[in-house]
Amino acid sequence: MRAALLIRVIRAIRGLTVLACLTTIVPATYQQKLQPAITALAVAPDDKLILVGSQAGVAIRGIKSKDSQSLAVKLDHVLCLAFSPDGKTLAIGGGRPAEAGIIELWSWPEKKLLGQLEGHGDLVHDVAWLADGKMLASASADRTVRVWDVASKKSTLTLSGHSGPVLCLAAFADGKTLCSGSADQTIRVWNAADGKLVRSLDNHLGAVHALAIRPGRAKEEPVTLASASADATVRIWQPALGRLVRIVRQPSAFYGVVWNQDGSLLACGGKDGVLRIVDGDSDKVLSERMLSKGWIVSLARASQIDALIVGTTLGEVQSAALAIDKK
Repeated sequence: MRAALLIRVIRAIRGLTVLACLTTIVPATYQQKLQPAITALAVAPDDKLILVGSQAGVAIRGIKSKDSQSLAVKLDHVLCLAFSPDGKTLAIGGGRPAEAGIIELWSWPEKKLLGQLEGHGDLVHDVAWLADGKMLASASADRTVRVWDVASKKSTLTLSGHSGPVLCLAAFADGKTLCSGSADQTIRVWNAADGKLVRSLDNHLGAVHALAIRPGRAKEEPVTLASASADATVRIWQPALGRLVRIVRQPSAFYGVVWNQDGSLLACGGKDGVLRIVDGDSDKVLSERMLSKGWIVSLARASQIDALIVGTTLGEVQSAALAIDKK
C-alpha cells in the first residue's frame, strides 16, 4: 500500500504518415539510476530546466546542460510539481504518509519559499492551478480534494465523495470545472466555484493514476480528457457531457498520460516500462519504445516544444522528442 501511495503520476493527423521520433535530449549523466523513484516531474516555464521530485527532495537540472542544483524543500515525500499559469509560482505537493499532506509554494525563478498550504490528513498526490492562478486545487490520500486561496493560504472548499485516495487532477482552461481521479476507480467532475459534484465517471476497472486535458480545442468542441488507469487502459472522455469517447487498451497498467502541444498525439507510460505514442483521434498506437526495466510513473511535457520528460521507479530520468513526418 505504501508503494501505491508513493508512486503516482506521480498527461496523428488523419491522412498523414506519422513518425514518432524518440531521441535523447537530456545529457547521459541524467539517465543514471538515481534512487529513489522519480515521483514528480515538471519543466520550467522557459523550457530550459527540468525539476525532478522524489523522496530525496527536488533537483533542478538543465535540459541541455550539466547544470544541477537542489531546492531546499521540507517535505518528507515529493509527489507533484506544478507551475502557476504565469510561471511565477511553483507548487510542490507531498507530505508525511498517514499524517499530513502539505503543499509548498516557491517563487520562480527566485526559488524562495513563500509559504505552505496545510490541512490534508495524508499525502498530497497532485495539484492543479485554476485559470487565473489565484486558486490551487490539491488531491490527497485522505480521499478529499481541496481548493485553496493562494494569497491567504487558506482552504476555501473541501470536495468529498471519493472512497479511496485521490491520485490526480485536471482543470478546465476556464477554471470553472475540476476533474479528480481516484484509487476508487472513478473520475469525479466538480464545479470548482462551489464544490458541487457535477457527475461521476465510473467506467474504469482500476485506480485512475493520471488525467490530462487535450489542448488545441476549437471553441465549439467539448473539452476532452484522457485518463490513465491500472486497468491497462487509457480512456478518452468528454467530461462535461459525461461521455466515454473511446478506449485505448494495452497489456500493462498505465501511470502517466500527456498530450503533445496541439493535441494530435497522446503519450502514455506504465508498469511495463514502455512509452507508447497514440493517435489523438483514434485508439491506434503509432509508436512503442521500451525505456526502462522499471515502471514509468512520471511524465511531463515542455510548454513550447514537444519534449517529453520521463521518470521511472528505478530513478531514471529520460527524454523523448515527438516529431511528425508529413511526407
